Amino acid sequence: MSNQQALWRLDPGQALSFKIGPGARELQVTAGRVWLTEAAGQASKQGAGKEGQLPADVWLQAGESLRLASGTQVLLEGWPSAQFQLLVPPCPELAEQQQRRRATAGRAQQGAMRHLLASSWRGLARLPASWGSARPAA
Repeated sequence: MSNQQALWRLDPGQALSFKIGPGARELQVTAGRVWLTEAAGQASKQGAGKEGQLPADVWLQAGESLRLASGTQVLLEGWPSAQFQLLVPPCPELAEQQQRRRATAGRAQQGAMRHLLASSWRGLARLPASWGSARPAA
């Protein structure tokens, strides 16, 4: 799916109502302004209010985003029009798991490289001493 397929558009006078889920989502405004009303009071905007709680009405403009909890009922309206995306926020546990896998793979590659270099050095040590001092005939 291209980014353009993931964009939702709200034309002037158009409203859209839906329930978030399954799982939390991040609403990211890409153009215009959005007037969002959420029923459960569960949205949290960075740097907003007491302990991340917001009033029922939220204004977002291009470049701003809002995390919405699973099951939250929202009503959106473009002011006068807007484009937005609903994104699945990154999962911290998944990111940690991927980092552990990369670290483990890196250690395995380092071990294989050490073994290869050690084998090469042992092979060089077995060469006759005259091999390293041979000179081409003139």
